[in-house]
Amino acid sequence: MEEYKLNKHTSYLIGVYMSDGSIIDKRTTLKLQLQVTDMDYLEAFVEHIREIFPDKNPKIGLDRAAKKNCKAVYRAGLHSIDFCTWVRNITDYKNKIPDCVLHSSVENKTWFLSGLYDGDGSAYVSKNGHVFSSFEITSEWINEVRKLFQDIGIKVGKLSNTKITSGGKQARRFYMRVQTMYDFPIHIARKREAIEYHKNNKKKYSLS
Repeated sequence: MEEYKLNKHTSYLIGVYMSDGSIIDKRTTLKLQLQVTDMDYLEAFVEHIREIFPDKNPKIGLDRAAKKNCKAVYRAGLHSIDFCTWVRNITDYKNKIPDCVLHSSVENKTWFLSGLYDGDGSAYVSKNGHVFSSFEITSEWINEVRKLFQDIGIKVGKLSNTKITSGGKQARRFYMRVQTMYDFPIHIARKREAIEYHKNNKKKYSLS
């Protein structure tokens, strides 16, 4: 099995896999797949794949079977036994943050978190005009995610319990200080626009 170098592109794909991505066993190969409603998220996923594998050209398709509430669902993926096996092994099938990420550079940590945040992060403007950004998952490794955000200079709040999910697990959440996220790479427009709204109204939030 080929070992891959950790860089911004592989880090981002690992983050996506740990959030919304999946690895599917095919008859003769393995496929890293992302199936979402946000086209900009999927385009970023595909672009990072192309940076690692210039000879591959993943196609974005409409998944009619997954269509819900009249909202289009799109998907794309990478067929690669070696890469998918490497990702599965270093994450222990999504059960841990890879050691190579935990002990990596600020750049690699940032892009890993970018992939995670695109999937499991939240940024929005409330009805009264306040901007909130948070991260919420049920996985045991949320403490490590919180520490990684601190490592790259993003200020975070305390970890709290939230709702019980359909799987019977209790989700954990922490909020992030929005003004420390202005330069953080976010690929989903609706999330990025919330952060930019805060940035463009700095005076309004100077005391927040």
